Amino acid sequence: MSQSGSIPSNGRRQCGTRNATVVSVSPELRRQVALLCRRGPSRYVARNLPCDWHPTSVLNAATGLPYTDAEAFGAIAAAFEDVGVEVRAVTLRVPPGKTALEVLIPQPGRAPIYAKVQLGAGVVLARSFHYSDYAEKVV
Repeated sequence: MSQSGSIPSNGRRQCGTRNATVVSVSPELRRQVALLCRRGPSRYVARNLPCDWHPTSVLNAATGLPYTDAEAFGAIAAAFEDVGVEVRAVTLRVPPGKTALEVLIPQPGRAPIYAKVQLGAGVVLARSFHYSDYAEKVV
């Protein structure tokens, strides 16, 4: 993966993030994140940490209705299962030095959805889910 495709920074996206780098994510890690996102008891919204989790403000292109939390986790899982979707690692400011994974979920004719998750011990913590703020990334 190349650096040229990195996600630009702005005030909204910087919530809890120090920097972003493109990394090679193993198929096993992608599978693990997708599995945790699909298992109800293994997924949490990290409301006690900086987050920008707003699935109800994002319209699901398939239904025309806003996403629910469960549907947002499903969209994140599908993105991690799609090898054509690039995954990036970011170093978080809170908690300091921890790593999260971020993706841009493409939507035909709309801005992509920016999603960020952090892995815990057998759980996935949702940190962000909202329309991407980056017009140049519209698919």
